[in-house]
Amino acid sequence: MKGAFEYALLMLVGIPLVCVVVNLGEVAIELNQARVLQESVVAILEHQNRYDEQVALLIAQETSSCKSCEVHVQRAGLRYQVEVEFPIQIQWLNLKRKGLLKTYTYYIG
Repeated sequence: MKGAFEYALLMLVGIPLVCVVVNLGEVAIELNQARVLQESVVAILEHQNRYDEQVALLIAQETSSCKSCEVHVQRAGLRYQVEVEFPIQIQWLNLKRKGLLKTYTYYIG
């Protein structure tokens, strides 16, 4: 009887905990993909030292690594601001939000 009680308690606590860890792992993977995309876009902008149609095409090719991410590039003085939006979904909380990462390039003249 003692073993059955311990097993039932383990199943009641262990299985939901595994589900939580799996969902948080998915969120961490999405965040990592968004950060890699953000750094890639910043590297492209700083290497090209400009932002025009050709650079926008290079950035569009780079977004294939993160299909669910959206990239926005805006001029901010002598720099460019790079924003990457990515989805955050936690199934057990029924939470669906958009995460936002912002960064700036070095001075681009």
